[in-house]
Amino acid sequence: MMKVIRTGKKYLALCLAGLLLAGCSSRQQSAASTGTATQSEDAPSVAQVLTADGHATINAVALSAGKYSDEKLDASWSNDSPTIVLSDSGSTVSGSGATVSGSTVTITKAGTYLLSGAISDGQIIVEVSGSEAVKLVLDGVSISCASSAPLYIKDGDTILTLAPGSQNTVIDARPSESQDDPDAAIFAKDDLTVNGSGSLTVQAAAQHGIKCKDALKVVGGTVDITAAGNGAVGKDSVSIKDGSLTITAGGDGIKATNTEDATRGYVMIDGGDIRIRAEGDGIQAETLLRVNGGTLDLTTGSGSANAPQNQNVPDTELPWGGGGEGPGGQRPLAAGSQVTAQAVAATDDDSISNSTKGLKCYVDLVLAGGTGTIDAYDDGVHSDSSITVTGGSYTIATGDDGMHADRTLTVEGGAIDITRSYEGLEAFDILLSGGDIQILASDDGINAAGDAGQDEQSDSAQNPETGLGRGGFEQSQGASLTISGGTLYVNASGDGLDANGSITMTGGTVTVQGPTSGGDGALDFDDSFDLSGGTLLALGSSGMAQQPDQSSSQPFITGTASISAGAQLTLTDAAGNALLSVTAEKSYQWYCLSAPGLQAGQSYTLTAGGSSKTVSP
Repeated sequence: MMKVIRTGKKYLALCLAGLLLAGCSSRQQSAASTGTATQSEDAPSVAQVLTADGHATINAVALSAGKYSDEKLDASWSNDSPTIVLSDSGSTVSGSGATVSGSTVTITKAGTYLLSGAISDGQIIVEVSGSEAVKLVLDGVSISCASSAPLYIKDGDTILTLAPGSQNTVIDARPSESQDDPDAAIFAKDDLTVNGSGSLTVQAAAQHGIKCKDALKVVGGTVDITAAGNGAVGKDSVSIKDGSLTITAGGDGIKATNTEDATRGYVMIDGGDIRIRAEGDGIQAETLLRVNGGTLDLTTGSGSANAPQNQNVPDTELPWGGGGEGPGGQRPLAAGSQVTAQAVAATDDDSISNSTKGLKCYVDLVLAGGTGTIDAYDDGVHSDSSITVTGGSYTIATGDDGMHADRTLTVEGGAIDITRSYEGLEAFDILLSGGDIQILASDDGINAAGDAGQDEQSDSAQNPETGLGRGGFEQSQGASLTISGGTLYVNASGDGLDANGSITMTGGTVTVQGPTSGGDGALDFDDSFDLSGGTLLALGSSGMAQQPDQSSSQPFITGTASISAGAQLTLTDAAGNALLSVTAEKSYQWYCLSAPGLQAGQSYTLTAGGSSKTVSP
């Protein structure tokens, strides 16, 4: 079954319902340096080509993992470094390189500074020219500011080292959204790295949590961000190697936004423990989103359980009005959310959009490792171009597609368990050569459809009747589903395997628990189904049943039978050996069975429950 395109408006800003001020001092310690030398941060730029709605179309990122220099990994410091003690009665500086003016501390010289103390309405400014870095060792720091960014890095590559055992808090208490920089609790115009083993709590009443105009890296520590806007933004890149990162955001959780240089705008997850609750996308990148390791726990929008599973429903059947959104055109917030909505227009690439996908990239999305749990209102994993899965283990519940790529979706390895979806896998070309895939879908299990030569509608041109993203494929354009290996198990209420073009199967093991309705089929294709290898067990209704081409080189057995839910369907040879066996999850009237051992002209016994009959290819 095909479906219409869905999306929403590019509006949303949010305010915290309340802020908790927390912070306590702890004794300074030092940590050992780790890591090895890596490439320079700089790479030759490649001009980007943008879509009509201003997003990247080229990925020129020549990386398979993040770049972490020894300096960025080093969480140690010298006790002889200058100290800064924050206080409402007057902050003090011991040593050179920093000055105090009223409630503002300004650092103008590269080097390491040891910070402690608390200030209820003040600011730390870093303004250091040159290539040397500034290291701020936070050891029991609590800073709040009601008029600007509490930590404002105007210039200077900066490292925030969280001292062991320390609890540090940065609160942006501005009551309304800033339309100009600095628009985050921690705002950096240069590279920003967080390391160490202490904790950092960031709260932003109306702004973003952490925003970096260059490269943002998290290589250690426990970071907890609560923000009305986006949680953590790195314009050029976001790289996470280690540590614990918890984000509650009214916008996107993590995002990289560079749309000018095709070598930038990427997100690299190499490790760490990441938990995101976002009203927008969980993690979003322009050019490349790659997960190599770590643990992801993502919930977007109000979660999959609150999304309309049939995206063809008219606006009047949605759980809210206003064009598929809440009053005033806003998406409702999740139950128990700490944020409340306040509409403002999007103004730049860091603005808050209505997209509610788990993992999203505008060009290439790669899952090479890691463990992920995704509960998304819209697509679980989404790319405007390609998705490649080579490793990792992901459990996905989604109100739309489990995985969606406008062009190519490739699975070579890993484990994918889609526990709730409208459609499981969707792309123009789908190539399955390995891995273990489990799909539960209220419509099609796999849908190869669309037009690879023309991008689908962008998120900024969303369908106001549903408020969800792209994904509507309505015409046959020569799409393809190719299965050469791996294990695929589909339980679909719509078509099991659906191709607006052709299906080719040369290997792998495919089990389809298809539809019971007469308007759908376990196998559905427009052009051809060439079967030359692998194991196929497909069950479904008989009304729209299709079978592989008669010219297929591997024999198959197909026919009608009354198969009750719970019945064991078994195919045995003349010697009584079981060749294929599957338990029906629903009541079916049709089957299609094939395995490498089948021989044309030979007789086999098909048993369904207590009934048996002789069949042959």
